[in-house]
Amino acid sequence: MNNKTILLSNIIMIVLAILFKDLEELVPLVFAQIFVDSYFYIKGNHRVLSIGLIFFLLLEMFHCSCSLFPSDHVQFNIYDVDNIAGIRFTIISISLFVIGNLCSKKNDDVDENGTNVDLTDDEIRNFRKIAWIMLIISALPTLYIQITRIQYAMISGYGGLYELHDFSNPIIKYGWFLSNLFFPSILMLLVSYYNNRWKAIILVSVFGIYSFLTMLSGARIDALTNILVVLLFYIRIFIPKVKIQHIILGAVFIFFLSAFLPAISGLRSGGGMTIDSVKSETTAVEESGEKLSDLTYEFGGTMISLMYVIKNNAPLNYGLTYLVGLWRIWIKAPIQIDPVFLLDQYCFTNSFTKNYSFPVGGSCLGEAFYNFGWLGCILFLFVGMCVNKMNGHLAVLRHDNIYYFMLSLVLIHPLFTWCRGFFAEFCFVGFWVPLIVWYFLKHHRIA
Repeated sequence: MNNKTILLSNIIMIVLAILFKDLEELVPLVFAQIFVDSYFYIKGNHRVLSIGLIFFLLLEMFHCSCSLFPSDHVQFNIYDVDNIAGIRFTIISISLFVIGNLCSKKNDDVDENGTNVDLTDDEIRNFRKIAWIMLIISALPTLYIQITRIQYAMISGYGGLYELHDFSNPIIKYGWFLSNLFFPSILMLLVSYYNNRWKAIILVSVFGIYSFLTMLSGARIDALTNILVVLLFYIRIFIPKVKIQHIILGAVFIFFLSAFLPAISGLRSGGGMTIDSVKSETTAVEESGEKLSDLTYEFGGTMISLMYVIKNNAPLNYGLTYLVGLWRIWIKAPIQIDPVFLLDQYCFTNSFTKNYSFPVGGSCLGEAFYNFGWLGCILFLFVGMCVNKMNGHLAVLRHDNIYYFMLSLVLIHPLFTWCRGFFAEFCFVGFWVPLIVWYFLKHHRIA
C-alpha cells in the first residue's frame, strides 16, 4: 500500500473535519474514515484483523456510534455543539493515528501482522512451562474474584460490584495483582501451540466460554477485549488469508454479540442477574428488532466523557495525567494493590462538576483533550508509531527479541481498554506484568 495515498487521504479527512460544522456533514465523514482506513489496513497488512485496525475501530465505536446510529436510548443530544466538537476531535485523532501507524511501516512487503515462532524445541517447551506456571499461579485468585463478582451481581445487580471496591477481602485485595498474569498466560499458551491447531482451538473455545460467563457480573469490556485479543492472535498464527467460512463465522459472532451485550446492559440496572434473566433479556432484544441501536447505545456513551471535557473548559493539565500514571507504578504496588488507584486528583473525570448526571467513564481521547486541548490529537500520531513497533516485535518470536515480544503481547489488552479507560491503568499493568514475565524468562534461560 502506497504511504502517500494513506497520508493524503487522512490529511483530506483532517481538513474536512476542521471545515465541517454540522453533524450531517461529519457523520458521512466518519463512515468514509471507517471504510477507507479499514481498506488500507486490510489491504496493506494482508490480514482481516490487526492491532491498529482494532484500536481505531474501537475508538470510532466508543465515541461516534451514537451519532452514526442514533436511537431513543441515547443519553445525550447528538446535535449538541460539544458532541459535534467531540466527533471532530475523534476524526482528527484517528487520522493522525492511522498516519503514524501505517506510514511508519518501513517495508510494506513484510507481513508484520502474522506471528511466527523461531525457537528451539527446548526453548518452546520452557516457554510453555512458564505459561503454565503463570496460569496456575493466577487461576485461583482470578476465578475467585470472578465468581465473587458474579455472586454480588446476582444478588444486588451491577451496582453490587462497587461494594468490592473497599477490598475488605484480602484474597481480592492481593489476589487482584496475581490475576493480571492470567490473560498473558493464555496468550503465551496459544503462541506455544503454534504447531498444534486443535489444541489452540480448544484453548480459544474454553477461554471464550469463560469470558462470556464472566459477563454475568455485568462487566463486559474486559471480557470482550480479551476475546478480541485472543482471536487476533489466533488469526496472526493460523489464518494468513481470509476465506468465506471465516467471514460466515465472524458474522455469526457479531450477530450473537448484538443481542447478548445489550441484554447484559439491560440487566445491569436491575436488582439481580441470573442465567435465566440473561436468556429472557436476550430474547426480548431479539424480538424488539433494535439490536443495532441497542448495541450503539451500549458502547457509544464514551463520547459523554469527551464532550464534558470540552464543555467544562477546565485549565489544561499539560501532561500531568500521564506523568502521574507513570509515578503510580512505583507508589501504588508496595502500599496497596487495588484497581481504584485511578481515583486521584489527576484523573480527568474528577474535574467534572458535582451536578454531572452521567456515569463517569474513561476515554483516551478525553484524557488527551484534558491535558493538551485540541493539540492532544497529535498524541495519537505517536501512539500509531508505537503500535507499529508492537506489530514488528510480534511478527516473530525468537531468542533475541523474546522480551520485546512479551512486552508487546502484554500491552495489547491495556491498549484496547485504554480507549474507554485511563492511562494510569495502562502503565500499572504494562510495567509489573512484563517485569514478572521477564523474571520467569531469565530463570528458565530463554531470554
